[in-house]
Amino acid sequence: MKSQSSVRNNSTVSLHVSLILVYLTSISALTSCAMDGEKCSVPRDCCSPFECTEQDWAVTSDYLCMRKTPKPTNAEYIERLRRFYESVNPGKAANELNLVNVLQKWEGREERMFHVLREKYHVHDEL
Repeated sequence: MKSQSSVRNNSTVSLHVSLILVYLTSISALTSCAMDGEKCSVPRDCCSPFECTEQDWAVTSDYLCMRKTPKPTNAEYIERLRRFYESVNPGKAANELNLVNVLQKWEGREERMFHVLREKYHVHDEL
């Protein structure tokens, strides 16, 4: 027969595991926007410059995120990152090396980076 304290401890452990799973799920939601060429469904949001587009039904029934505009250059991404940080964290905006390092870390996933930053700093619209 289990004691009440062991049942209580098991309940506490279960609660902690549940909270950790909720936390991990919310973290993964920060990076859940789809990028160029990734599958999406109509209600799912693609990263900002992409839109969920229906493909040719004769070939596939998939929806893919497709870029609406040409991909920006690295200089344009750095300037966009600087403007973003100027509004939410000016100390990071002033450090050119920091901006370059952040952009290198997210190379090829720049739009996802901006999505994550907007979520992190609770910014709803691109500044």
